[in-house]
Amino acid sequence: MLKRFLFSFYFLFLATIEIASALTVEITQGNINPIPIALVPFKIKDPDKKSYAKKILKQVNKNLLATGLFKILPEKDFIENPEKMSAIPRFSDWRLLKIQGIATGKIIPSDKQDYLTLEFRLWDAFREKQIEGQALIGHKENWRKIAHKISNYIYNRLIGEAGHFDTKIAYVSESAPNTKHNKRRLAIMDFDGENHSYLTNNKTIVLTPRLSPTKPELVFMSYEKGTPQIFLLDLHTNKKRKLGNFPGMAFAPRFSPDGDKVIFSQSINGLSSIYKMNLINKRLTRLTRSPSIDTSPSYSPDGKKIVFNSDRSGSKQLYIMNSNGSGIQRISFGEGTYSTPVWSPRGDLIAFSKTYKSNFYIGVMKPNGHNERWLSSGYVVEAPSWAPNGRLLMYTKQTRGDKREPGGKSHVMMIDVTGHRGKTMRVPHQGSAPDWSSAHVFS
Repeated sequence: MLKRFLFSFYFLFLATIEIASALTVEITQGNINPIPIALVPFKIKDPDKKSYAKKILKQVNKNLLATGLFKILPEKDFIENPEKMSAIPRFSDWRLLKIQGIATGKIIPSDKQDYLTLEFRLWDAFREKQIEGQALIGHKENWRKIAHKISNYIYNRLIGEAGHFDTKIAYVSESAPNTKHNKRRLAIMDFDGENHSYLTNNKTIVLTPRLSPTKPELVFMSYEKGTPQIFLLDLHTNKKRKLGNFPGMAFAPRFSPDGDKVIFSQSINGLSSIYKMNLINKRLTRLTRSPSIDTSPSYSPDGKKIVFNSDRSGSKQLYIMNSNGSGIQRISFGEGTYSTPVWSPRGDLIAFSKTYKSNFYIGVMKPNGHNERWLSSGYVVEAPSWAPNGRLLMYTKQTRGDKREPGGKSHVMMIDVTGHRGKTMRVPHQGSAPDWSSAHVFS
């Protein structure tokens, strides 16, 4: 059940002022100078909430540092005493320390004892102006949610893009990859591995969970009835239903950007074609009719195009077509074979898996096939998934087996679009096939 993830959360907009261009950074290279900022300890008018104020600020610090885009000033180096700060910071002191952004806040008494009321502000030290102001109210047990929201505000105002901190990751939890003892369950967690929860049992094989961009539900492939079929899972109720009674195998599902359609592959007599189903009227439409294997479809963010991979040219390559199946064009022409393409939410790139000379790669290219580059490589790396801001990717990385781990180990990895700041995600067991939620679905 996912109900514990969902709670009533209220935002009151206080003030927003145009951000200085000096605080905006365009991330196009792997190495940039981090933005120096200060996170000032929150003032407390309710002593019972002091511990939550510290935990919230610690989580914000952790979130921002993990991006590699911020340099956070230690409190011991502050010139202005946080306890004596007035409502407006003494900007000249912060400029001496070359601080660009100053985050301040206070927790005030709430009518409900179990709720936190936090007023947050972000200041531009050079323009001496407030550039963000928010009041956030939430149950004290959801203090991490508040911290993620604050992190999003800071990231958005100083980087110029939406933050990814208040998102979730669905993935396949595995016990022993590539062995007969492998047990797979669908799982979901916060972007940083917290609030982990299992969505299915391990009695059947489940693959490729894909979260809806508009509502708390996901679509996945299951061997529950023997032949692989696609199921929809409501994350409010944890109830699932089959997408349809299709002949042959149905696999590789993915939602349309509006969440009203599911696109997938259906295999009959060894040939796979791409179909879409309208979830509102249940209408099924076949999009490809080639004597080949067409699979792994993914919509462009405007829903007008679809990228997929096909062996119609003799090897697995990437193709783009209109959403009605017309105008098919090949876009990959590099050496090796391509698979699992997925369109960036920004629309500027397509991520993919690639095999070349027995090596595996995660790469990106423009929608016209130009500027192909690799972000990661390994024994097996596959199945990329974009963060909702199009700045980060998650993917599966599998290691070689040995005597201790015959099937190797399977990890969920995160990396930014420059190919830097890669990290292994913390999950209870092993994991594969991650998929990133939209930022607003679980707000």
